[in-house]
Amino acid sequence: VRVMKPSSLLRWFGCLAAMMIAAGAHAQDRFDIEALDTVTSSTGNVLNVFGGRTLKPGSYALSLQGSYGRKPLSIEASSGESLGDLVGSIGTLQLLGAIGIYKHLEVGLGIPVHRVSAGTTFEAPPPALQAATMRESKVAFGDIWIVPRASLYEHEGPAGFDMAMLASVWLPTGSNANYAGEAVRVEPRVAVDYATRSWLVAFNAGYMFRSAADLLGSAMDDQLRLGIGATFDLGKHFTVLGEIDTHLNVLADDFDSNDVASEAFAGLRYRAGGLVAQVAGGPGIVRGLSTPMYRMLASIEVGGAIKQPEEVHESVLDYFDHCAPLPDGTTNPEDRPGCPDVDTDHDGLA
Repeated sequence: VRVMKPSSLLRWFGCLAAMMIAAGAHAQDRFDIEALDTVTSSTGNVLNVFGGRTLKPGSYALSLQGSYGRKPLSIEASSGESLGDLVGSIGTLQLLGAIGIYKHLEVGLGIPVHRVSAGTTFEAPPPALQAATMRESKVAFGDIWIVPRASLYEHEGPAGFDMAMLASVWLPTGSNANYAGEAVRVEPRVAVDYATRSWLVAFNAGYMFRSAADLLGSAMDDQLRLGIGATFDLGKHFTVLGEIDTHLNVLADDFDSNDVASEAFAGLRYRAGGLVAQVAGGPGIVRGLSTPMYRMLASIEVGGAIKQPEEVHESVLDYFDHCAPLPDGTTNPEDRPGCPDVDTDHDGLA
């Protein structure tokens, strides 16, 4: 069983507090409409829902993912009749990676590039509608995001509960003029799972701190973000997975369907050695802001280990450890700084 020390958690929350203050500093009328924030590695995770176990120290995953969402920003009359689309579609190509740093900690990274397609060509639109509509398709760099995940509890044995804390941070590297970025966002999240040798059920609950934006009278602000997902192994190589994600604009003055964004996914994952390939897709259940009619995605991932944790200091990677083993598996404390002193004469004193 692995439990994270309370002092480490306090340092985490101290860093988060400073980022949360920065996240509310600006306001804009366009924002990042890519609501698909996928996991940075497939091991022990679903699609957007993280599990409670971190990668082992030295283990890594690197993947390339492509996704497509149809009509993520549609507008309707009060009668429910569709009036058109502010954005026709969003396609995202994303480089994802994660690495286990220490026994209780991994760090993930996402680097996205978006293609945001033009919306509906409205006849004589009012200025506000004209300003909100993408008039031509654009390729734009997205907001880079960093995802540290700390293990709070991990079960031992063939089945049990796991729990982790995440703190996703989106950096303002994208273009909000193209609906591909916004100011700094921060999302602390709790991930809990129950895992066996053949299946896993995971639940995530997070709160995203973000800048307020007003889009044709609909507000985009802080969000409560919930997700539940499951995986089930079909033999040695294949895994089926399903997931539902919901985002709630909890600070909305007049909470309605525009403030609820919910999507469902089903997918298939293939794993052979260090190679993982997966495809998934699903509909928008409740089509609030940023929810497409449907979304499809595919990815390919490679993984492995840079170096196995060394035997003397099990929680430190060899790369960072001054007392890492020699190629023959032994250590020589006389020649390597950082190695503990050795009692060579066996008198009980080092």
